[in-house]
Amino acid sequence: MKPNVLLSKKLKDFTYWATLVNIYYLGYHTLPEGLALMRTIKLHMNKRKAPLELDNNIDRKTTELFNTPSPYVIKNGIRYIQNTDKLVPERFQISADLGNELRFNSITECSGTLGIERAIIKNCVLSGAKHKGYKFVANKA
Repeated sequence: MKPNVLLSKKLKDFTYWATLVNIYYLGYHTLPEGLALMRTIKLHMNKRKAPLELDNNIDRKTTELFNTPSPYVIKNGIRYIQNTDKLVPERFQISADLGNELRFNSITECSGTLGIERAIIKNCVLSGAKHKGYKFVANKA
């Protein structure tokens, strides 16, 4: 049996990078344990050699972290703060279309300009419903 040519330090660094992305995307970076693990991984990446026990410790702590409830929950591809109806703050633009498209940098800006409550705009974005003829869509910035 041939050894796997992909088992390299670069693969391990990529795996750690993917772990960092998941920690952030699922909101674990908001927990002290998640933040500490992120720091450990970042210090450990791109080093020539590291003790095997450090790799094992990172793997164990990653498993423990991902076995705890995530601070964020994903519903229909949209991230919410766990146990709330609050969206995770992200950079996106809101477009409001009533014949011609208007673009806004936030729900707040859209609300202030159009005189429509933020909650109504948010509900329209999530449900696809129209309000006063406007169709609201969130676009990643």
